[in-house]
Amino acid sequence: MSLINLLEISSLPCVITLVGAGGKTSLMFELANDFNLSGRKTITTTTTKIFVPTPNQAASVKLTRNEGWLESAAIELAACGNVCIGKSIDTASNKLLGINDDEVFLASRIADITIVEGDGACGFSVKGTEAWEPRIPRFTDIVIYVMGLDCIGKPANELTVHKPSKFLKVTSLNENDNISPASLAILGTHPDAGQKNVPAGSLFYVLLNKSDTLENIKQAHELGLMVSAQGGERLNGVIISGQYKSGRISSKVLPQSDCQD
Repeated sequence: MSLINLLEISSLPCVITLVGAGGKTSLMFELANDFNLSGRKTITTTTTKIFVPTPNQAASVKLTRNEGWLESAAIELAACGNVCIGKSIDTASNKLLGINDDEVFLASRIADITIVEGDGACGFSVKGTEAWEPRIPRFTDIVIYVMGLDCIGKPANELTVHKPSKFLKVTSLNENDNISPASLAILGTHPDAGQKNVPAGSLFYVLLNKSDTLENIKQAHELGLMVSAQGGERLNGVIISGQYKSGRISSKVLPQSDCQD
């Protein structure tokens, strides 16, 4: 099923913030394309920093440091339906620098869907969370915490985890312990990790990404059930997603009580 059909979007405009690790940036642009194809004007942006999008990822990039950026973005949205917004470009790193909450809000008023990357992970599949992270706009409607399943079974150290000391503290693993599904269930639902800074009025999902890297999809469903059991009332759903030969395939994890034999 398409990922956008699994999200409970009750009204427009809608602001979605992606946090965590494991493919957030690629996921953001995929979501934007899918929303755009469904007829919704879509903005992508960041409150941290991301690589400058390619033309295939975003039809246009607008910078808030430039006068008239909002009007220019509105014109581009009307023309192509998909615009990426940042503050400025760091040419040395080819990174698009993030915008503040006020700018995100202004941008979201001219779009149907605004997707924000609110967390940095430097390409890792899991991460620890610093005191100042993540940067989730207070008016976010949906928060999605992403974890990459390709980390399962790998040693928890600086080669596999972004900010490993924070990760180890939350999961109670020791350095070089293998990353287990149980440790990811803790990470995704912990108040200092997955649920950190989630606004009170936001829907909250955990997304288990890269299911295509597992030998058996059953492992992803078992992890999903663990996350569901530990997430409490704050968790609105767990989604399994992966990029297969036929394209991205996503599904929701149903609690065992809802499953049929």
